[in-house]
Amino acid sequence: MAPSNVPEVVNYTAQGRTVKALVLSARDGEVSHLGKSGEPLLTLAIKKQPAPNAPHKRATPLQDATSTPEIEIVHDVVHASHEFSAEFKEKKGIKTVAEIATHRGHGEWSEVPVIVAADPVASDPSTDGEVIQ
Repeated sequence: MAPSNVPEVVNYTAQGRTVKALVLSARDGEVSHLGKSGEPLLTLAIKKQPAPNAPHKRATPLQDATSTPEIEIVHDVVHASHEFSAEFKEKKGIKTVAEIATHRGHGEWSEVPVIVAADPVASDPSTDGEVIQ
């Protein structure tokens, strides 16, 4: 499983599409591939989507309601803040955006924004913080 500092669900962005992904594991061994704050490489599970140009492969409403979705496993996904150091680029001979993309991988992950709801007891002036039992 992923370390405790890695969220269980993240956003996965690839090919212009962002979806929620389940974190299966994390790996922080390759310093060159860590995010700016040390975010690790992740292995993610995402719900597989048909290609946009394949309408014949899209599920019908009945299939959507009754089928088990196909799951795709994506390995070694870098954090959105990841950038290669100048030393790494020089060592690997990386000069173009395409070469960076090849070394970086197809997608990237980012944290899902968490909205913290206000405490209903504390925000209700009629209770004055007192708990009624």
